[in-house]
Amino acid sequence: MLKKVPVTIIGLGILIIIILIVAPAEKTLGESVKLVYLHGAVTKASFYLFYLTALAGTIYLFTQRDKVYVFMFICQKITTLYWIIGFIVSTIAMGVIWESFYWQEPRFIMFVGIAILAGANLLLSTAKLNNNIIAGFNIFLAAIVWYLSKIVGRIMHPIDPIGTSTSQSIKMYYLALIVVILLMMVELIRLAVQKYSYK
Repeated sequence: MLKKVPVTIIGLGILIIIILIVAPAEKTLGESVKLVYLHGAVTKASFYLFYLTALAGTIYLFTQRDKVYVFMFICQKITTLYWIIGFIVSTIAMGVIWESFYWQEPRFIMFVGIAILAGANLLLSTAKLNNNIIAGFNIFLAAIVWYLSKIVGRIMHPIDPIGTSTSQSIKMYYLALIVVILLMMVELIRLAVQKYSYK
């Protein structure tokens, strides 16, 4: 099975694990804070990819180039995958850190809602709809994601716990994790585009 996974993806995956292992614990949360590292980094990277997908959709609407549409569709699939991974990590983090599952937490509801919308959007993309409609859906979804991220409140969920930390070490490792996760996304997109071009 591992033979089918590109070496670059395996290497980046190992680097993510190493960062999580050596990253400093936090005074209150202890080692559990590493779930927050991962949850925050995957979520932030996913937001960027939603916006990149929307950008590709916008460019397609103006250019009608098939290669741009393929790039958009690949970004869309990878975004949905990462958002679902982020949702799983978020749920685990909630159970471990809060020692309970607060299903009424607005940010959790937002995660579920976006996951449903992204999944539905992906299903629509595989249907025989006009490419311009699919591009429009991706732009609309990114706008929804951006809007929700700005207006959805919090009950238990803290406001940017890593970003507001006084520890420069925690911030540094968190930033490194975001960079590596983004690099993995870029590599996944590159590999998918390369695979498509050989068809």
